[in-house]
Amino acid sequence: EGRFSLRREPFDLRSLVREQAEVTLGHDESHELELELPDEPLRIDGDRARLAQVVGNVLSNAVKYSPAGGTITVGAAEDHGHARVWIADEGTGIPPEHRGQLFQPFYRGDAAAAGIPGTGLGLAVSRRIVEAHDGRIGFDPLDQGTRFWFDLPLDAVAGGAR
Repeated sequence: EGRFSLRREPFDLRSLVREQAEVTLGHDESHELELELPDEPLRIDGDRARLAQVVGNVLSNAVKYSPAGGTITVGAAEDHGHARVWIADEGTGIPPEHRGQLFQPFYRGDAAAAGIPGTGLGLAVSRRIVEAHDGRIGFDPLDQGTRFWFDLPLDAVAGGAR
C-alpha cells in the first residue's frame, strides 16, 4: 500500500555500513571490496533495519551490474552536519536516457533484456526510506560505473557528535 513505519533510535551508521558490506560482499569472491569508513562513529537517529535495507539494495545492484573482478567501494563520512554513505562500482554505468527514471517503481531500463534479475523496486523503496529520514539519495555517473549515495542528518540529540 506504499505505507510503512519507522522505528527510530540512535545508532552508529558507520557500523551498519560495515556490516552490510561484509554480509553482501564477504563471501563474494568475484568482486573486491574497498571500505572507506571514518575512525569515529556517525551517530544518526533512524530505523536501523530500514537503512540496512537501503544499503543492501544499493550493494546488491552494484554486484549485479558489475563485471566479475571489479572493485566495489563502500564508504561513509560526515559532510556538513550530515552522514554521507556511498557505494561505487565499476559496472556498466547508467545510460543517460535511463537516469531520470531510475528511482521510479518497477523501472528496470535494459536490465530485463540483459538477463539481470530484479523487480525494479529496490531503488524506489530505498528512496522512500531515505526521504522518510529527512535525507536525500542520488547517484553520480563515473568514467566506469556509478556511485550511488545518500545523506542523512546526524543525530541532533547528540549535537552531531560522532
